[in-house]
Amino acid sequence: SDHRIAGKHAMHENQAALKSPLPRNALQNAPKWFRLLAIFVLAAWVIGMVTDILLPQRYLPSHEWLKACEPYATLGGAAAALLCTFLMAIGLWQQEQVSGKRQNPVIKAGFLILGLFVFYFPLTDLLRRGVPAFVALAAGDRVEHAFIIAKADGTDRSHCRREVAIRDMPFMIRLCGMPESFRTQLSPGMPVTFSGKGTWMGLFVEDIRTP
Repeated sequence: SDHRIAGKHAMHENQAALKSPLPRNALQNAPKWFRLLAIFVLAAWVIGMVTDILLPQRYLPSHEWLKACEPYATLGGAAAALLCTFLMAIGLWQQEQVSGKRQNPVIKAGFLILGLFVFYFPLTDLLRRGVPAFVALAAGDRVEHAFIIAKADGTDRSHCRREVAIRDMPFMIRLCGMPESFRTQLSPGMPVTFSGKGTWMGLFVEDIRTP
C-alpha cells in the first residue's frame, strides 16, 4: 500500500511537470518596445549581410556622404552591435539554465567579442555603402566624384579580386573586380575622377579621368 501511494504521488508529480509551461526566455519577458527594437536591429543586420554579398563591389560612397553619415554609422552600428551581442549573451545564459551545464567563461567571452565585430561591420556598411547604393540603383543619374588612389595593385582575395584601394575610405570599402587595363592607369597618391551611375552620395564606377 505504501508503494502504491508513493507510485501515485510520483505519477501526479510527473503529470504536473508535463502540464507546467516551458520557462519563458528573457526576450519574451522584455517590454514590447525592446522586442521590436531587437527585431528591427536583427533585420537590419540580415539586410547588411545580404547587401555585402549581392551589392556590386564597384560602388564607392562619396566623401560628402561619409562625412554626413559617419557619426550615425559609427555610434549607431556600435549600439546595435552591443544590443545583438547582449541578445547572444541572453541566449547563452538561457541555454545554461536549461542544460544545467556551465560553459567555459573564456570561450564564452571570446564568442561574444567575436559577435561584436560580426554584427558591427555589416550594420555600419549598410549605412555607409548599402543605403546610398540602393538610392543610386533606384534614382541615380550620371555623376562624377573625385578620389585619391591609395593602392592599385592589391593582392587578390576570395571576396575581392583585382582590388583598388581608395584613400580615406572606411575599412572594407574598396573597389573590386576592376579590369587590369583600368588598374594600370593608377598609382598611389594619384588624384582621379570616377564617373558612373550614382548620386551625390556616391556612384557605381564605370569610367575614369586622370590628370
